[in-house]
Amino acid sequence: MKILKYTFLVFVVCIIIVPLLFINTKHNVVSEIDNRELTEFPSLENYGKIGSLSDTMEDYFSDRIGFRDDFLYANMLANDWLFHHLEHPLYMYGKDDYVFSKYRGNVKFGNFHITFINHIKKIENYCRDRGIDFIFVLNPTKYTIVKDKLPEGMNYDDSWLIDFTDYLDELDINYVNNIPLLLEKHKNGEVVYNKMYDATHWNELGAFYGVNNIIRGIKEIYPSVEENKKENFTFETEMETTLPSSKFPICDEVPKINPKTKKLVSKGDFSGEIDMDENFRSFYYYSNAYKQNPEIPKVLIFQGSYMNTRGSKFLMNAVREYTSIHCYQNVINADYYINIFKPDLVIFEVGQNVILDSYFSGEKMEQKNFNKKFEKEKLQKLEDYDDIRLNHREMVTEIFIDNLPHDADDVYLEIGADVYDAILTDGVYKVVVDNNSLNANDKFTVYYRRNSN
Repeated sequence: MKILKYTFLVFVVCIIIVPLLFINTKHNVVSEIDNRELTEFPSLENYGKIGSLSDTMEDYFSDRIGFRDDFLYANMLANDWLFHHLEHPLYMYGKDDYVFSKYRGNVKFGNFHITFINHIKKIENYCRDRGIDFIFVLNPTKYTIVKDKLPEGMNYDDSWLIDFTDYLDELDINYVNNIPLLLEKHKNGEVVYNKMYDATHWNELGAFYGVNNIIRGIKEIYPSVEENKKENFTFETEMETTLPSSKFPICDEVPKINPKTKKLVSKGDFSGEIDMDENFRSFYYYSNAYKQNPEIPKVLIFQGSYMNTRGSKFLMNAVREYTSIHCYQNVINADYYINIFKPDLVIFEVGQNVILDSYFSGEKMEQKNFNKKFEKEKLQKLEDYDDIRLNHREMVTEIFIDNLPHDADDVYLEIGADVYDAILTDGVYKVVVDNNSLNANDKFTVYYRRNSN
């Protein structure tokens, strides 16, 4: 009996002590189980900013204790096998083993959405004033399309989208709404969102249909653009065995669709030389060798995860040039990128689930103002202006305009036949130009509008 007691005591001590001996002290660790950065040990410089010391230490040891991910993984599997419950911070089960992202509550149309749509209109007006076409694209989450597979008794309400699209209509914004199309495809039995793998976004079949719907919107402006045809693509399947950002085991056969022929030529990697939000730096810049008809547009698209993950290849296949910027936060400064890449068409694509202040700062959208239309006869001209500094980089040149008159507002820089909007950055007006657009003998002329205040 004593041996059993001692054995049990040693076992309990080991359970307590061994995990502490293997505590994870590495910096900037992201858990593979719940896909988040683990709590750092509190330091003097951040103490007071991150809560009380006791709370922080509790979070630290809870996150860093040895074998944490193994314990969580075992708990996750046990809950699934015993209770058919998906114990995970990112995912939940719906009906018939469908997997959805964790329910965060219903959204109500409010002031933030009005600010967001007003900013879309500001971008559209800015483009129109410069002879650039514009399309806004709204993509639906899996919740909205696969409602019939949501958990029993779940009260999901997406009626805010009606108010959202009504306000788009009220402001006469040119937009493509992929919700009706994908709802129809789902009701007809087509799997446009995977059963388990990727609990939020469309799958490649959904992306194929959704991007073709975007192309139809482009075709109304540029009739030479062609929709993607199924016979020009390979349709295959691939077995996914774990949920994204998780080790949770699944068995889900998902579609894989690729063009049979493509000839995309990289136009260079500008991502290291242009300003982008430090957290959202996805960037593509390609020319399509098969689509060099000048009646097919050069597209600059501000895109989110729907296009980043699966949609890009389908739209690249249809346009002459494809430049993409991760839309989160970056689209607030759309004029900066439009100046650099000089597109024929600007697209702003977003998923309904990320229309949030954490992805698009409401305060910054409200504060953002774009230059008005360039009308030379209404502006002050500074010819042969000396206070211009150039910073030549590999892909772009930064041009700084210093010491402008105190009443200068809406500043423009004319370089040869092109006009660029100078953007006030850290107290200095700045223009960023693709080096391919510059010539050694270009003449620089500054224009500005007098501030009426």
